[in-house]
Amino acid sequence: MPSVNGLQVRDEGAGPPILLIHGTGAHLGTWEAVIAPLARDHRVIAYDRRGYSGSGGPLHARKGYLAAHAADAAALLDQLGAAPAIVCGWSWGGIVAMALAAWHPDKVARLFLYEPPFHAKWEGHEINTSRFIKPLRTMHAIGG
Repeated sequence: MPSVNGLQVRDEGAGPPILLIHGTGAHLGTWEAVIAPLARDHRVIAYDRRGYSGSGGPLHARKGYLAAHAADAAALLDQLGAAPAIVCGWSWGGIVAMALAAWHPDKVARLFLYEPPFHAKWEGHEINTSRFIKPLRTMHAIGG
């Protein structure tokens, strides 16, 4: 599979782009069952987040972890000429998708979250998802 900026990527189909972001402990293969059906009408981009499966580099450091994953996703969309995209995040990938939408709103056309851990803990601290929710409510691009 090709690599973009050290991230292993699967890029199939043509049409409006969809970016699929996997959860912790998963990889781009998590999306296998939906890639072909979605690729009939869309450009589907699934990738291994940095430090997972086929992507290079270690996991991002704890400090700035979400910002780094959001920056990776934004750079990936830019390098593939796929922004803005419909962004789908599953589990912790949903938190990364929210961070992408909040901090890089020009990269996101629509946002779909599947089982995001809104009450997640990271290193014993609550993840404050409210810092993402307020900016998302004010964005006109998200959801049409």
